Amino acid sequence: MDLVATAKDLLYNPKHTKWISWALLTGEAVLCPLIIWKVPYTEIDWTTYMQQVSLFLSGERNYTKLQGDTGPLVYPALHVYIYSGLYHLTNHGTSILTAQLIFYILYLAEQEGA
Repeated sequence: MDLVATAKDLLYNPKHTKWISWALLTGEAVLCPLIIWKVPYTEIDWTTYMQQVSLFLSGERNYTKLQGDTGPLVYPALHVYIYSGLYHLTNHGTSILTAQLIFYILYLAEQEGA
């Protein structure tokens, strides 16, 4: 079988789906920790989310007053509840590595379930 035919068979034949999906998941499981380890953390909104959650956990319930460095809270309440859990799991948002590992685990779980 020539290379093109083999590639087409791997890409289009459903009998390969199970082992290819596990190979991809294994690749993701190896590459993600390497990326976390080697690529410097880039701050986007994590600090703002933690500031907003801190205000919420201190008793503020007025959505317009839940602010952070990059602006007001724009996500629904479930976002606040989820990030409240992350706030506690990451030592008030200071353990970036812990947050990255939690998101890594959630990412792999979602990939496996897809």
